[in-house]
Amino acid sequence: MTIETERRRLTVGDQVRSLEIDGYAVLPGVLDEDAVHALGDLQRRTSLDRSSYTDKQWYRHNLQRDGDPEVLRLVEQPRILAFLDTLFADELVCIGVSCSRSEPGYDGMPLHTDSHPYGSNNLGAVGTSPVIVRVLYYLDDITPDRAPLLVVPGSHLSLHRDAMPYLRYRSHPDAVAVTCRAGDAVLINQRVFHAAGANRTDQPRRMFAASYRPAWAGPTLPVPTDGVPERNGMKESVYRMLADPNRRTVDTHIVNWSDDLPESGVGLGRSRWADSRPS
Repeated sequence: MTIETERRRLTVGDQVRSLEIDGYAVLPGVLDEDAVHALGDLQRRTSLDRSSYTDKQWYRHNLQRDGDPEVLRLVEQPRILAFLDTLFADELVCIGVSCSRSEPGYDGMPLHTDSHPYGSNNLGAVGTSPVIVRVLYYLDDITPDRAPLLVVPGSHLSLHRDAMPYLRYRSHPDAVAVTCRAGDAVLINQRVFHAAGANRTDQPRRMFAASYRPAWAGPTLPVPTDGVPERNGMKESVYRMLADPNRRTVDTHIVNWSDDLPESGVGLGRSRWADSRPS
């Protein structure tokens, strides 16, 4: 297994290319120290569920349902929204916020995807959206031994049956361990094969995750709305991202030819990787 070095000087275009080609991108220093501590306090006071396959990992899904201010701030994290605006150039839908804690002695999980185009007993209808990016916020410094994110770069691009998104793998020789610092965010394409690695340290590894999709990329199966929070004074910009997980703005009526068809699309060509702004 190779170890991915930290990426701290990449431009926005570099990060877009990394996410599109490798299937993941590291955005350093997204959360400041105060935000990391606040999220750590939130996780401590949140009742977590034990994982079905180990007593060393704990989690909670649909944190947005409770409308906690720290969760809502995470949903609207400015740097992440700015990056996703460049990446998608579409209105955003946040389909969920979760958190997890991997205790010392955690053995890790199989490599898998978060893309289930026909639904599943695991993800339900949420995983049927054709485009999802998950933003992983790490509250601890992540080393190769502290439950790092494992990724098989480029696996989301493969057309081989081995890349069928419902498969799982115990390991893969091309997997890399992504290391980062507390406050960094790692973005992953939902179709890339990834996993949480083993925690061989004496400290837990804590993480929050927020998942987004562009408004056009609605699910193909109805998503239950029990995760939609009450408005209760929530900012309109945040509520709109959370209010309708089934929202789909794509027009499925296709006109084969018209004189006013566009002659270019900035998001189609490789020039989208030339954005020289600092990430």
